[in-house]
Amino acid sequence: MTEKTKPTILAVDDESPILRMFSRCLGNECNILTAETLEEALETIDKRRQEIQLLITDIGLTSSEGMEGLNVLLAAERVDIEHRFGMSGRKMNTDEKGDVNLETNNDLDLEFQIIQAGAQKIFQKPNHMMAMMRQIRETLGLPEKKCPSDSKS
Repeated sequence: MTEKTKPTILAVDDESPILRMFSRCLGNECNILTAETLEEALETIDKRRQEIQLLITDIGLTSSEGMEGLNVLLAAERVDIEHRFGMSGRKMNTDEKGDVNLETNNDLDLEFQIIQAGAQKIFQKPNHMMAMMRQIRETLGLPEKKCPSDSKS
């Protein structure tokens, strides 16, 4: 697979171990772009939107509002990035495929805000990280493969 045929993913999270996981798990088959702040994410979307096939963003990027990831999703939707996923460290009413469980009695306000901002899938981190990697592979048509373990952990 050459660099030009690899799909490009923009991973946005203020936790560097999460960003390293994307590179470790998908870096051989994908071009991985990373951003740790809202500003970096918006700048990358602006400059490289034609290359990005999938955006995955932490909804709770560090900020006073705590929901900067919604702005990343909205920006990605405006420029037609085809696949847009959200992730959150908060307890989410979603399954391992990132779909919202509507049959719950729990409050779904956060999930609906994320979907309204343009997310097609929502994952809870760290609980669903490997399921999220499988879903990204499936979405991009990549073969199923396990993530290599992090020898530094």
